Amino acid sequence: MKRFLLVLLLMVSTAMLTACGPKAKTFEGAGVQITLTNEFSVEETVLVPFYLISKNHIFMANRESKTVLKTHGVNTLQQYVDLVLSNAGKVAATQEAETSDKTPYIFAYYNSSVNGQNFGYMLMVFEGERYFYTMNFGCLAHHLETYKDQYIKWASTIKVE
Repeated sequence: MKRFLLVLLLMVSTAMLTACGPKAKTFEGAGVQITLTNEFSVEETVLVPFYLISKNHIFMANRESKTVLKTHGVNTLQQYVDLVLSNAGKVAATQEAETSDKTPYIFAYYNSSVNGQNFGYMLMVFEGERYFYTMNFGCLAHHLETYKDQYIKWASTIKVE
């Protein structure tokens, strides 16, 4: 009987340990697919068409028609990121990377204050067939350095239409 209880206790303990922690979860919206964790949830907002939030992070995605942008002289991903940063009044060094399926994107880090609160962001721009996409990961500014590697990992899962 003692062995049975010991085995049962070990099985319950193992089940509890494996049930803990975040699990991968894929989200889709506004032509974007991303795999984050089940700690995120979809939020409705008029600010951006695709907005995800967790206790420590936000993710937001927006897309703009390449046809419309072409009339403003924007034809490349680099021109698009330059326009996005300029319109936001931000100066940031951009870097190139690619997702796990080899989709290229450009990213930059910047800080911004919202209602007196300082936030750190990873801006990413992608090019799809018909749209350019602007996306951001965000957190409290003093945590940005800590989360940069995680943001790069999450960004590698992004797919756009």
